[in-house]
Amino acid sequence: MSIEDNAERMREEAFHKGKDVVVLVESYVDEMFWYNVLKAFQPNMKFDFPYLSPKGITGKSIIMDYEQHTSEQLIICRDSDSEQLMFPK
Repeated sequence: MSIEDNAERMREEAFHKGKDVVVLVESYVDEMFWYNVLKAFQPNMKFDFPYLSPKGITGKSIIMDYEQHTSEQLIICRDSDSEQLMFPK
């Protein structure tokens, strides 16, 4: 299945679950952080956090594969900027 097809499938599944927006995050541990951030700005929206891997750990490179398929119904939330703090070059 292509990334485009997978993005469309995720949007359709979210719709059928009654969710407004698909949110791709780097790992399941980021889900609560981004849920709280998004709810602060859009309190009436419902968010779906699908896992792109069985263990729920996706990583920056995998979610960024979906960058060209983002829309009002599919967004990417990443917090990898902290890599610069933890691993200075």
